[in-house]
Parts: sequence; C-alpha cells; structure tokens
Amino acid sequence: MDVAGQAFAKRLREAPESARRAFSAAVCEAALSRVGLTHQTLLEAVEMIRSDAVPESRHAVVAAIVRELDVAAWDLGSGGGEAYLVAFRRARAAAAVEEACRETVDAALDAAYEARHAGLGFAEIERLLVAS
Repeated sequence: MDVAGQAFAKRLREAPESARRAFSAAVCEAALSRVGLTHQTLLEAVEMIRSDAVPESRHAVVAAIVRELDVAAWDLGSGGGEAYLVAFRRARAAAAVEEACRETVDAALDAAYEARHAGLGFAEIERLLVAS
C-alpha cells in the first residue's frame, strides 16, 4: 500500500463507527450506481449498513448474490474482453456491499477496496470519506 493509501486506511480506521457506516453505505451506493446494479436485496442491505448492523441472514443472501455474479464473470473468462470486465465490476460492486455488512473495523476499508475494483477512482473514494 502506498503512502496515500496508508493515510486513507489510518483515517478510516480511526473514524467513529457512525462515520465508517456512512462511508461504507456511500461507497457501496457509488459502486452499485457506477455499474448499474439495482438488485433490491443489495440496495436494502446498503440501507441497513447505514443505519445499523446487518442481520446474518441478510449478509448470507448478499454473499450468495456475490457468488452468482462471480460465477457469471468467471464463465465469461478472464481474457479481458468487455463483457468480462462489465461482469467483473458488477461482482466487485456487490462484494463491496458484502464486505460492508461485516461487523469489523476494516469492513469499510474492504468495501472501499472492492468498490475500487468496481471502477471507482481513489479520489472519488477519498471524497466519500471526507463527506462522511
């Protein structure tokens, strides 16, 4: 991790839980929007992330969605074609939600990592942290 990434991670880990939740929800919304993923279960999970803990049963459903999207991407192959890239980014946006569902200090950081692979830029992710 470079110096900017280390500083970002430190700020996020030291933020109050409410700010980490707000950031997690915002980064998940941005990732889902970026890839055009409007799965109702994922959107509901984001609202739960923002307001409170996500029940394990909901987290399990989100994880199943991520697995389905990962399989869809893998089925297209990793040859770097446009269809694969779209499918990969959709899976990573859903994975951001899955990571944010966890009840750990690093959940928000892991969600940001997945959102980055969904196509969000580092500067955009930093802006979301500042706004949280």
